[in-house]
Amino acid sequence: MNNMQDKYMPIKDYGVVGNLETIALISKEGSVDWLCLPDFDSPSVFANILDKERGGSFQVKPLEKFFSQQKYIDKTNILETTFFTETGKIVKITDFMPPKTDHSCKHCLLFRKLEVIKGTLPLHFSFHPRFNYARSEPSYDIIEQGMIAAKDEHNTLILNTDIQMHHTDNSLKEEFIVKEGETHWFLLYYLPEYDKIISVVEAYPIDDAADELEKTKKYWEDWSSKLKYDGPFQEAVLRSALLLKLLMYNPTGALINSPTTSLPENISGERNWDYRYVWLKDTAFAFHALLNIGYKDEAFKLFNWLENICMQYGRGLRPVVSLRGEAELIEHNLEYLSGYKDSTPVRIGNDAHNKFELDSFCMVLRCSLSAIENGFKPTEQMINILIDYTNILSEAWNNPDHSIWEVRDLERRFTFSKVAAWLGLDAGIKIANLLKPNNPNISRWEEIKQQIHNKAIDEDWSPAKDRFKFYNTTLTPDASLLLLPILGFLPVTDHKLKATVIRVRKELSTNSLVYRYKHNEYNDGIKGDEGAYTSCSFWLAHCFALFGENETAKYIIKHILEYSNPLHLFSEEIDPNTKDSLGNYPHSPTHVSFINAALSIKSPV
Repeated sequence: MNNMQDKYMPIKDYGVVGNLETIALISKEGSVDWLCLPDFDSPSVFANILDKERGGSFQVKPLEKFFSQQKYIDKTNILETTFFTETGKIVKITDFMPPKTDHSCKHCLLFRKLEVIKGTLPLHFSFHPRFNYARSEPSYDIIEQGMIAAKDEHNTLILNTDIQMHHTDNSLKEEFIVKEGETHWFLLYYLPEYDKIISVVEAYPIDDAADELEKTKKYWEDWSSKLKYDGPFQEAVLRSALLLKLLMYNPTGALINSPTTSLPENISGERNWDYRYVWLKDTAFAFHALLNIGYKDEAFKLFNWLENICMQYGRGLRPVVSLRGEAELIEHNLEYLSGYKDSTPVRIGNDAHNKFELDSFCMVLRCSLSAIENGFKPTEQMINILIDYTNILSEAWNNPDHSIWEVRDLERRFTFSKVAAWLGLDAGIKIANLLKPNNPNISRWEEIKQQIHNKAIDEDWSPAKDRFKFYNTTLTPDASLLLLPILGFLPVTDHKLKATVIRVRKELSTNSLVYRYKHNEYNDGIKGDEGAYTSCSFWLAHCFALFGENETAKYIIKHILEYSNPLHLFSEEIDPNTKDSLGNYPHSPTHVSFINAALSIKSPV
């Protein structure tokens, strides 16, 4: 590892705060290193996590050597970072963003409260925004004492503080002395228009910051009190639920995959993707998780978003769209950014929007069936769309596709895609029987469903290897096969399911950390290796719970939870050798998979 790589914080050394429209990543060194404004998928204003030299950050920390700890205030998304210096002094920063609800603070998006717990000490402060993915250097205007605006042609950030500041041409930097018992505030406002500065700052002064903290605390405590889960992983389930709420875009109900882009799946590799979008298959899994832990309002807001996407695109359904529903997520590289630990390219956009995936139609149908069974009453238009999706699966089930892993080489006849078509047909038939029992296609769908089932057994089950296969022309497995028992392709008592799960665990896992597939046996079109997929590891636990092996399932879950950070946050992947977090962070599908696995275990630890 070179000296520049050493300057980057481990991915798991970040906490997150958010306002239901965007999220800030804040390091254990008190630095805001990633923030996009005004929305999750907007251009960044701080991108230090992707380029230490030019990305931009907002930091407050002691000048003395220190170690630090992060934790959330109980049952909230309010982050505390506490610094302990070598000389025994203690400083705490409390970071929060008031949730953007109908009656909330609209412009003041980030509050940073500095408290001196013990001692007198010097602190370092720097404010170094870089707009539009670090393309734009801001200019600075002093509005009045303690208030400075950083602006470019399209954006304005206002920093309001009770600390005296000075600015250079391209940043604010300050060193100042604080004493035990002192409290100071830093308030960050975002505006697209410079001329509104004074009215906004007058509406949300520093004097009101303590009240905003209490309001935000009450909001999250009230939300947390709705959790309905009494299983063995109470704290981790609540933290996962709180994260999912943070990652739901309040104006539409969409749940993004992750708030970050291009955090690498392999250090110095090219498996770096933009995850600030919404995958339909992940939405379906999240609906189930939220519904079953007591968050029915969030689950149905999520489903209503999915329904709108279906009505918007009809047969042209895309596997991934933006949080507002746009489908053209053109992928391109930001060549001027060096990437996290020199991992390039840094990408924005995602070419998965052009992939054909049978599982997208399947998961929409399964999610819709669950919604209907829980009281949702679809419109006639939505019913017709669901029938159309069932027809699509009945016609295209044997076509090659890019499948759940969205491979970038040739389409293939993947086992999971075939099973997804069967599962989607099964859900479509049930929906039709409930809402359109006289539909003439039902009997034809039943015949095709049986045909798919027979072909999956005949073509994708290997008696010699005693397992299902990744796709029809290979004998190797992949981790998507773990979804066969979870989604109910066969009865859980069927030997084929448990045999496959055991083989996946043996061939694709290290200490229960599961890889998607073997890169030395399957070329997915991208160079380099990757870490173990955290979601797949929770799928493994889920499978054993379904087989009635609760102790094994609990052991796996406990083991995987040890790889999270102290905030119970997971990235997409884990390096089994170093235990480092890899990939975009935090990763909502991982937390959804954990919740669903935890729900599958009924007995106490």
